[in-house]
Amino acid sequence: MTRIAYSYLRFSTPEQSLGDSSRRQQAKTLEWCEKKEVKLDNLLKFHDLGKSGFTGAHFEEGALGEFFSLVKDGTIKAGSYLVLEAIDRFSRENPMTAAGRLFELVKAGITVVTVDDGEEYSPERLSGRDSNVMLLLVVKLTQAHAESLRKSDLVGQAWEKKKQIARTEKKPITKRCPEWLSIDGGKFVINEERAKIVYRIFEATIDGFGRRSISRRMNELGIPAFRGRKGWQTSSIAKVLSSKAVLGEYQPHVGRHSARNRSPQGEPISDYYPPIIDEKMFWQAQSVITSRQHGSAGRTGVRGAHILKGLAKCGECQSIMHISNKGQKPKGGVYLVCENAKRKMGCDNTKHYRVDETERKLLRALSQLVAEDIDFKRNEADQGSEVMSLSAQLADKETIRGKLLKLVEITDFDDALNERFQQTATEIKELKAKLKKAQADLKMVRSEYDSATRKALLDDLLADIQSADTMKVVATKVKLNAIIRGIVDHVTFSRIPGIQMTITNRSRFHVDTDGTYLIKGGQDIGTIVLLEENASDEAFEAFFGEPRSYFDWG
Repeated sequence: MTRIAYSYLRFSTPEQSLGDSSRRQQAKTLEWCEKKEVKLDNLLKFHDLGKSGFTGAHFEEGALGEFFSLVKDGTIKAGSYLVLEAIDRFSRENPMTAAGRLFELVKAGITVVTVDDGEEYSPERLSGRDSNVMLLLVVKLTQAHAESLRKSDLVGQAWEKKKQIARTEKKPITKRCPEWLSIDGGKFVINEERAKIVYRIFEATIDGFGRRSISRRMNELGIPAFRGRKGWQTSSIAKVLSSKAVLGEYQPHVGRHSARNRSPQGEPISDYYPPIIDEKMFWQAQSVITSRQHGSAGRTGVRGAHILKGLAKCGECQSIMHISNKGQKPKGGVYLVCENAKRKMGCDNTKHYRVDETERKLLRALSQLVAEDIDFKRNEADQGSEVMSLSAQLADKETIRGKLLKLVEITDFDDALNERFQQTATEIKELKAKLKKAQADLKMVRSEYDSATRKALLDDLLADIQSADTMKVVATKVKLNAIIRGIVDHVTFSRIPGIQMTITNRSRFHVDTDGTYLIKGGQDIGTIVLLEENASDEAFEAFFGEPRSYFDWG
């Protein structure tokens, strides 16, 4: 039977691919195969170029892990060879982990060959009487790990110094930098063309466009992606939008870029990079993204585009309303229908609501309500108070922790005291997380348009929705949806009383029975507007829960 060998190459940094490492490893593998008269498989090649053998990345997400999988599923047969230059190419992990991985392969019938010393770790040799083979293997794995550990410590110390320089002198500490910057003469330089692209991404997001729509449009326009040849991806758009580097902030991390345990180290460094957008624009975008995550995300087609996206739900079962396209007018049209009713899941609200008519009703109501009546803006003072309250709580807990720490230092070990210290530390961690979120929310509040500005934007867009240009109408509806989501919490569809729009966070609440629209409100329910003009007595009673005569006191 022909014996088959598979080569495995690994080096830790991509830069090594430019040197002699790859050629040398391949040459030694081929030489061993020729000498042993073993056939080298040239179809399946296992190369981990730039994968660390110290962190286990080559096994968790690399070619070595793939080799293991192929052995397990039988693609690579027992009796085959895995040929590598030296044992440290196989692993530089903890000796127990590294040995365990190697023994797993050997038990599956694979012989691991290291060509630098001619060793063959086969099932027969490792299970034989000569214990020196096993002992020497463990020693080599231990030495490989110890060397990597030493280098890791040295690199870690060097990085700590660099990060300290970043905090104090705010100078580039590595060749890496955001995609819209470069380094020239030891300073960050803005790439103006790429900075404009970043600006457009934020601008489109604030206008209500999602990552999928933005990436598709940028690819259609031929705007070159910052990385790769596959064009713009939703992930690359998300990376730009979430990066505070656009504000000039740098967050040091510990752990490798590809490692799962990578985490922030210390507080972010402000004014490290040159900012390319202002804070208001950044937080406006975050506010829109947050609102999309609460129900408005999804594909927006030409026919399916509507300003109620993420707002419409059934008033009778609280299910979401789905688009139902029944073809071209006049017999057809685009409708909203209750998902549960459509699927016969217990809701009797089978009525189909025309999207265009509903949009007209909602826009008409909003255009007639004056800016002061739609005081939808979240209360900045309340949000600021929350930040102040959490800051005070955090300061108090940190004071308590300091006192407890002194007691721990001067007192013999005490379980109760130690438990209290640990509990306080946990509470501090939780308060910091809450404070961070509250501070972000406050920035979002400050970035939002005031009611008069949003009302003016709304009025400007109403004419565009009547355009004969289909793509312009779609873009306008996306923008309108983004604006309306700052005013309207949701729109419910019921057979009786009809379609209702709920506006939240109003400063004044009242019941209106005399105007064109029926309006009711309260601190708990927000403000609800019945979009049916000149409502019938039946709709009136269903809306208010009382007959019209109940309000006629005069």
